Amino acid sequence: MKNNKKTIIAILIIIILIVGIFLIINLLKNSSVADKVIYGNIYTGVDGEVFSEAVAIINDEIVFVGNKADVKKYINKNTKVFEYDDGIVLSGFTDTHTHVTPYVGTNEYQFDITNATSVSEYVKIIEDYIKNNPNKEMIIGRGFNNTIFENNIPTKEILDQINVDKPIYIKSSDGHSCWVNSKMLDLIGVTKDTENPIGGTIVKDENKEPTGYLKDSAMDVLAKPFLVPYSVEEYKVIIKKAQEYYASMGYSSYIEVFVEADSLNYNLYKAYEELDKSGELILRVQGAWNINNNEDSIQNLNKVIKYKEESKGGMFELTDVKIFMDGVAETETAYLSEPYADNPTNYGADRWPSEADFNKLVDMAILANKNDMVIHFHAIGDAAITKAIDVIEKARKTYINPNIHNVITHFEIVKDSDIKRLKENDIIVSANLSWGCKMEDSYESVEVKTLGEERAFKAYPYKSAMDIGAIVSMATDYPAGPVVSPIAAYIVAVTRNITSDESNVRDASQKMTVTEALKTLTYNGAYQMRQENIRGTIEVGKKADIIVLNKNLLISHSFDTLNTDVLLNIVDGKIVYSK
Repeated sequence: MKNNKKTIIAILIIIILIVGIFLIINLLKNSSVADKVIYGNIYTGVDGEVFSEAVAIINDEIVFVGNKADVKKYINKNTKVFEYDDGIVLSGFTDTHTHVTPYVGTNEYQFDITNATSVSEYVKIIEDYIKNNPNKEMIIGRGFNNTIFENNIPTKEILDQINVDKPIYIKSSDGHSCWVNSKMLDLIGVTKDTENPIGGTIVKDENKEPTGYLKDSAMDVLAKPFLVPYSVEEYKVIIKKAQEYYASMGYSSYIEVFVEADSLNYNLYKAYEELDKSGELILRVQGAWNINNNEDSIQNLNKVIKYKEESKGGMFELTDVKIFMDGVAETETAYLSEPYADNPTNYGADRWPSEADFNKLVDMAILANKNDMVIHFHAIGDAAITKAIDVIEKARKTYINPNIHNVITHFEIVKDSDIKRLKENDIIVSANLSWGCKMEDSYESVEVKTLGEERAFKAYPYKSAMDIGAIVSMATDYPAGPVVSPIAAYIVAVTRNITSDESNVRDASQKMTVTEALKTLTYNGAYQMRQENIRGTIEVGKKADIIVLNKNLLISHSFDTLNTDVLLNIVDGKIVYSK
């Protein structure tokens, strides 16, 4: 009897073991079933293994990259399978310098005169906006082009004729100046006796009266602090729309540059933070907070470092400190080593002109890098670029954070000697690739006029930076840069043109290869955001940030490719856009 009991117990144990093993095997089998499988021309971006046929995704991770036959083991009835015979599958695009949220905000809560072509059109749009928004305490908009006005100067008198007893503030299309009425000048306290702030200009008439046109830091320091900010809740609406828009363009991530007054920046920061915590962000975002040259610069940097610590983790983090070194060429405020072609006494605006200012920048770079933050320089003129590199070079003699790659964005007029200094100082170029052609509406009338033919032709030497081993990423500067399309940026990078007319090519020596150009849009952007270990290429173990285009960019990169469509955008394993 005892033996029978032992036999029964042994049999039960064996059955339990068999069932357990079966369950474990089944569990293991089920755990390797993919949520999504994509068949197509998979451009991995990995050296030596550039193309594959299929990619499998489980949750937020890429678990397989290979051929069609081998991926089948990851598929069952619950797997969503996408199959594309044409086009290309890529790692998601990254925009490393944009202002997309303020732009969407203009459409949502302000007015936009970007597409108007005359002063009378400007006035009509503003009058209609005032009529339709009677409760606005301040009339705010964007998009004017100073070249439309007589002598390139927008005046308060034009706005004063509009029947409204409220301040009017309009930012220029390039984001470096504003146009205001007399009511706004009174509010901000600008009179004929007000002096220019460092790096800015209060444009005045022959009687020394302010015209209503404020350039660069005159706008930033004098006017912006008085603007009525969007609320945190308003910003949340705007951010969601901005992310949907960028998702439709094939972006998986971007760096949002905060360049407003502190009150406006803080609400934008809080809106991103709250959306991140509630899981409502669909794209990865890093923030760059602007710090101006004033007595509070170091204090403001310490405040931003605190926000950086608060925002760690998730889809959003405040990571960069934005520093304006100069203005822009079109308003002749970019800081040059040689004067403007049409104004031989003007070298532009140096926003950090004194030795004390330079030393302050060095201290800020050290403090930021020690706290794991990137210095993100706006530098367009060659004198501004030289100074930005000098700052980083001196700061690195005191402290080097190997995890930090400081950034120069725009990089328009550049000395050859400074290009060579990029790699040795671990400086990334956040490049406006789409600006590298001869834009038909501005090349001759603005760039050649202000810079002269030689400087204009040699502008944006991004290929030269890449050739010496520097990392070059893609940035739109949207909407100050009018082109948001990463496809357009890619085409200009490869052709240095944006039309079918070969005479519009700007400096053919700066053409990138197709693989170099794709790398600026994918891996290099991830590298700038210090996320290259989790995205930027399609390989096992990385996050599933994947897009599908209807044209193969490796064999299609002419002007006609501009109408390329994004068919699918997956970020962190989730479908964020599908056409």
